[in-house]
Amino acid sequence: MKLSFPLLSAAILLAVSVPVTSQAGIFTSSDVPKGIYDYQTTTSTVTVPAITITDVNVIITTLYHSWMSDLRMWITSPQGTSVYLFWHFGGGADNMINTIFDDSAATHISAGSPPYGGSYIPYQPLSAFIGENAGGVWTLSIADLVGWDWGSLDAWALEIDGQAAVPEPATALLVAAGLAAAGLLRRRRAA
Repeated sequence: MKLSFPLLSAAILLAVSVPVTSQAGIFTSSDVPKGIYDYQTTTSTVTVPAITITDVNVIITTLYHSWMSDLRMWITSPQGTSVYLFWHFGGGADNMINTIFDDSAATHISAGSPPYGGSYIPYQPLSAFIGENAGGVWTLSIADLVGWDWGSLDAWALEIDGQAAVPEPATALLVAAGLAAAGLLRRRRAA
């Protein structure tokens, strides 16, 4: 059976206009290391592509600081939503190494102890980001609110799960070409 040009064009358009679906992954900051100084807020950023968020985890790979209880830490999405991860916990103990803030963890960060290796429930739930578009610049902020010691944020990342339903540029081009061809065919038949 031969398909006529309009039917073939419609079938091709339908096939190529189905959105490309992809999952996100781990997005690592490239503007570190950064110093953490007394009575200052240190910020670091990571850029993430457009994706509808279904889950977010924050990974603090390496943060050196004595007296962890000096610190507050929060993450802010491109949409302006902020979630506190850490709030003056840890007493006089030092550092945060391979720490994952994950709403699904078994232990709240307040029950952990430095250097916090492993997964912890953050101070506030990361579920506040669910449904947002992750696309843009995310900012990790660390405030050192006590004097006499300092540290550094050496490595961190975001782990984002979600779905992106954005057609690839080539798909959009094919759809436009197909629509143009269908329009020309209709004009020829009408003439």
